[in-house]
Formats: sequence, structure tokens, C-alpha cells
Amino acid sequence: MVCNSIFSRNRLTPYLIDKRHVFFSCKLGFLLFLLSKAYMMQLLQCLILEDDKIDLLLLQAIIKKFPLLNIAYSTDSPSKAASYIESNKIDVLFLDIDLNNESGLAFRKQFLEISICIFISAFKEYALDSFEVDSLDFIEKPIKKERFQITYERILKYNQLFKNQENFDANFTNGDFLIKEGSTFLKVQIKNISHIESLKDYTIIYTKKSKHYILMGLSNVLKQHQFSHFIRVHKSYAVQKTYVKSINTKYIILINDILIPIGRVYKENVKEKMLQ
Repeated sequence: MVCNSIFSRNRLTPYLIDKRHVFFSCKLGFLLFLLSKAYMMQLLQCLILEDDKIDLLLLQAIIKKFPLLNIAYSTDSPSKAASYIESNKIDVLFLDIDLNNESGLAFRKQFLEISICIFISAFKEYALDSFEVDSLDFIEKPIKKERFQITYERILKYNQLFKNQENFDANFTNGDFLIKEGSTFLKVQIKNISHIESLKDYTIIYTKKSKHYILMGLSNVLKQHQFSHFIRVHKSYAVQKTYVKSINTKYIILINDILIPIGRVYKENVKEKMLQ
């Protein structure tokens, strides 16, 4: 009886081991599935609308090098792109402007609820038009990885701010203003600000030692009388004159050796303001 009992138990052992193995394999597989799903939810889902096959392949190859961007859909058809957006979540639009049958600018106007839009074009003259339809950046063709790195950083920065927009507010007073960061209010003196940068609906305030974010566009910040002596030097930048060390045809160099680009349409304004 004892021998039969031992024999029976030994016969069942492989079965029990196999059953446990299947159970843990299923559990591990389900856990990996949840982790992969959570990872995909963290990725920013991108849609590319580009009618030039070579430019499309180049853009796809570059985007795949950046870990938090996922190409959800690519097409050369505005109607197919629109159809996809209507039934899928898209976080970032990459739009060519000069399409065969439609303007990328017109397409953007249909989907302004997508907060991040990057325009791509071989024509510099479209840059100003692109920012009038709520774009985050404009990239000139041919696209280079180094230039796309700047766009990528802007996308991540803006996305983080957008998710926490209730934490960034500002109250202006005479010589300073209060910035809300989370549940804390910080007092920043205007005289300590070297320059300010536009990030779509936000403005980044740079001081000697830190930077702060406020939920207000650059143009509206510059309308505040406290910023009346700041000089707009680029669509994305304004500088405080007292922090300017030198100037050349392309850049303003601040006293902390930061280079600020000068936009073509702002060159005359920079010359005029700097001579005052």
C-alpha cells in the first residue's frame, strides 16, 4: 500500500509541476501584457500626414529613434487621416503644409482639439502661418535628427505642462509677480528675469538661477506693463535689455552666455529697441 501510494504520488508530480508552470506562465504573460499596455499608454500617439514618400520614410525613421513617440498612423490622404482621428486617440500631429489636394494648415483647423501639432515644410514662408493655427513647432525640410531633437524636447515639455496646467498660474504686481507651482506660490522679481520663452499656451520665465512656467502665452505676457521693457527678438523669445552682452546678425548673447536667436521679421525691431 505504501509503495503504491509513493508510486501514485510520483506519477502525479510531473502533472502538478506542469500545472504550476502553466499557471505561472499565464500569470507572467498577463503581467507583461499589463506592463506593455501601461507603457503604450505613456507613449504619445502620433499621426503623420505627408504626401512625399521619401520625406515620409525619413520622418518615420527619425521619430522611431525617440522613445516616447509612437507612430499610430501614417498617410498621404487628408480624408484617411481625418477618419482615423475620429475613431482613435492622437496626441501629436505631424503635418506637411503643401499637400497635393489640401493645405495642411486647413487640415489643422479641423482638429484644433489635438493640442500638439508640428508642421513640416520645405518653404520657410509658411512658418508664420503655421503658428496662427496653434502649432507647437515648425520644421524646415529636409528634416535632420539634431533639429528634431529640439522638437522632441518641446513636445515632452509641453505635454507635461498640459497635464498639470492647473498648477501654473501667475499674479502680476508692480515690481514682481507670484507664480503658482503646484500648491506653492513663488515671488519672482522682474529685474531678475533674463529672458522669456514661448511654449505655445505657456511661457517659460528664466532667471539667473532657475526657470518657471506660467499658463499664459508670450504675447499676453509682453502686454503686462511689467514686461514693457522686454524686447521681442523672435516668435519664441523676448529678452530683458539689461542682460544683453552683445549682438550679431543671428543671435543675441546674454551676460550668462546664453544664445537667443533673432527672427528675420524681428531684426529691425531689435536694432531700433537696442539703440534706445
